[in-house]
Amino acid sequence: MDRILILDDGNYASRLEGILNEIEEYEVKKVKSLEEIYELVEKLKPQMILLDVKSSKKHLAKKIIKIYSFVPVGVYGDFGKNQKQVNRTTKKLINSGFVDCFDAQCILNKELIVSKVKKILLEGLAKEEIWQKQKNISNFDLRTNFYRKIFASGFTLCILLAAGFIFKDNIFVDSMTSPKVYSVQYRNLSGLVLDKDILWTCDWQTQSIYKHLTRANLKIERVFTFPEMRFSGITFAEGYIWTLDPWQKKIYKHIIDDRLSVLEEYATPGPNPIAIAYNGNYLFTCDNALNKIFVHKIDNKLTILKEYSLPLVNPAGLFADRRYIWLVDSQTNRLYRYILSDFELVVDSIFVLPTIDEFKVSSLTGDKKYLWLASEKTGKIYRYPKEFLEPIKGGD
Repeated sequence: MDRILILDDGNYASRLEGILNEIEEYEVKKVKSLEEIYELVEKLKPQMILLDVKSSKKHLAKKIIKIYSFVPVGVYGDFGKNQKQVNRTTKKLINSGFVDCFDAQCILNKELIVSKVKKILLEGLAKEEIWQKQKNISNFDLRTNFYRKIFASGFTLCILLAAGFIFKDNIFVDSMTSPKVYSVQYRNLSGLVLDKDILWTCDWQTQSIYKHLTRANLKIERVFTFPEMRFSGITFAEGYIWTLDPWQKKIYKHIIDDRLSVLEEYATPGPNPIAIAYNGNYLFTCDNALNKIFVHKIDNKLTILKEYSLPLVNPAGLFADRRYIWLVDSQTNRLYRYILSDFELVVDSIFVLPTIDEFKVSSLTGDKKYLWLASEKTGKIYRYPKEFLEPIKGGD
């Protein structure tokens, strides 16, 4: 049952409580103060919180969003005297981390309120069965960011002082040599793929697919949950999302609609499908148990055109573009770059991956300039410049 906490404003809260209490799967609790909500969150483990617009401006509201970043917090009430003011206020609140705004007109529309709340709960990360796990992840990220800032500031200052660097112009280390790091609120990231300005990812534990906006610091725009599936890989091909499910031993073809509906499903060629990719012509799947890559024709059977045995210890991530096929070995943390020539798979280069946060790569994707690497261990996504890959064999 989904639990919702509503901060009582003495006005709209009663109507919201009445509407949501009519729905059997919701347990709604009206709370008198923001301080009480703060005290109850850890105890009641809510799936959603609703604050009135006045309380949303307080420091404690921002603290709740920061500490419980995985719990969606909405705002309700009067946002302005005219539509321009309403739009400006709601935009500011959304940018501050609130999930949605419910103005007076919305609150009077029962169907609209129910629709909005159901959507937020469906896509939210604060699901009852993984609530504590998400809290642990949030705590870890808060501690890590705090200590990283202290260490980075102190270490940088010591280096600059020791070397005698005072001015910005003296610093010779280019920030582009370091990866850009993104933290995500789900821990078991098992696949990712770029589609223009969208980064699609999947997590086998939450059984969800996430739609991130690359131009908004990987902000999650949408979460799609599939209770019957567990994903080990994801790719984009010919206008569809394709996923792997090693539990069901299936390849799924999804329509990009408001549910990522499954259009077709196919049996996987091996017992443990771990990664999937598309190079503009063919679909590739990798099986960890067989240590093989399969080349599929995109037809009504996903016909296997050829299969290749791999020299890897533990194949994990797979990415393909029109020139190369990239495959990661999570055991050795090495990246193999292949060329597919006349249907022969030939190793072009082998790279040592950066030892960032002592992580092991679980999946990867890329574009012209960067590789996007992910690790289950760290719950992070790293965007790494291709030009700084260190080859140990071959290379351009």
